[in-house]
Amino acid sequence: MKSCLPRRATLTGWSLTLPSSTEKVVIHTEDAPTAIENRRGFIVRGAGRSYGDCASLRDGQTLELVDTSIAVDPQGVLSVTANATVGDVLEYSVPRGWFLPVTPGTSHATMGGLVASDAHGKNHHHNGSLGRHIMELKIVDASGTVVTASRSENTDLFLATIGGMGLTGVILQIAVQMTKIETSLMEVTHSKHSDMDSLMAAMLENDDAFEYSVAWVDMSTYGNKAGRGLLSRGKHLKLADLPAEERGNPLKYSRPPVRNLPVRPPCKIINRATTWAFNKLWYHKFHGKNKTGPEDLNSFFYPLDKVTNWNKAYRRGVLQYQFVVPHRATEVLREVARLFMRDKCPIFLVVLKQMGDEGEGLLSFPLKGWTLAVDVPADHKGILDLLDKADQLVAAAGGRVYLAKDSRINYRHIPTMYPRLPEFKEIQRAHDPEGRIRSDMARRLRLC
Repeated sequence: MKSCLPRRATLTGWSLTLPSSTEKVVIHTEDAPTAIENRRGFIVRGAGRSYGDCASLRDGQTLELVDTSIAVDPQGVLSVTANATVGDVLEYSVPRGWFLPVTPGTSHATMGGLVASDAHGKNHHHNGSLGRHIMELKIVDASGTVVTASRSENTDLFLATIGGMGLTGVILQIAVQMTKIETSLMEVTHSKHSDMDSLMAAMLENDDAFEYSVAWVDMSTYGNKAGRGLLSRGKHLKLADLPAEERGNPLKYSRPPVRNLPVRPPCKIINRATTWAFNKLWYHKFHGKNKTGPEDLNSFFYPLDKVTNWNKAYRRGVLQYQFVVPHRATEVLREVARLFMRDKCPIFLVVLKQMGDEGEGLLSFPLKGWTLAVDVPADHKGILDLLDKADQLVAAAGGRVYLAKDSRINYRHIPTMYPRLPEFKEIQRAHDPEGRIRSDMARRLRLC
């Protein structure tokens, strides 16, 4: 067996909060069944892009898989190991004319992480979350047994693993139906909207005409301009729409160059003044109300990847609060936004999207309605009390908070937000009766 010996490490999620002292163990994919057979107290970690504590285990072991394999058959079925990143997959698949049916906002996340969080993207209103496109999973359960799970075989494990936060076993291999593309460019339309009402109205009226839709919301404004924003909608550019001189290599693709913040800033650079200036400049970044043109895949889908470790700009960490509420609870969306604006939080990034059908996974986040994601400094005075108030509004409206982004919600909200939790627990215990697989998040939120 080629797996490495444990070494002590202190890990955090992408938020850089909740440090967890754990034993980190590197395991070769082929060794996974033997390596976990008698292992007690472990969780698998991918690229560490989840914000909270779902991929760490204090006083336990955190496993990291190595050895990456990627293949796409002529019908567009991707077969990929769980430790491959979105960027790994696209580097292989885009030149062959295939794109992921669902992608999150970073190319650095692993495919196993996408399954564990049932990732959604800018096209959820059309394509749903990733789970909808997964054909088969190969999973090592807590006993070290390799299990094949799909909608027709071991269905209970399949549905518990999609969105199951890594608590049902070690995902080894994933089969996903890809989307056919003709070029590596997007045709993108940007439009300005003077307030949140007009922004949401535009999305309700026109989202069905676009494959992808996402809005940036300015939460530094008040009065008539409150919640103004930029709406970006896109579709994959067809070969026939390219100028003749650009059709020679229509599927060229390369990852964004790696640019890092060398250190955390010595002082607080994210404050009311800098965020106000950024929001004003971003809203006015192009003249007029509409702009349409081609953009490469990285610019449209992964704009934050231009700085690989941008989270370090938040000197004491960053919290992302992402929630979803049904369409009937639009007022809750506005009220949560008002909470942040009244509190004068320094906020750079606020993303609004329409969601499609509910995810298949027992702990899947998506609901048909609206999702809002807000990045705030973890050390902002009173932020935890503010988020507690938001939780109460969201839960009362039949909404839920995204577990892959969470690091602080009260566990009492989880059964209300995730009503299939008892079913998940039953399946998880059936496949892990001794409770070997667990995480800091699972303990905190009593998920198993």
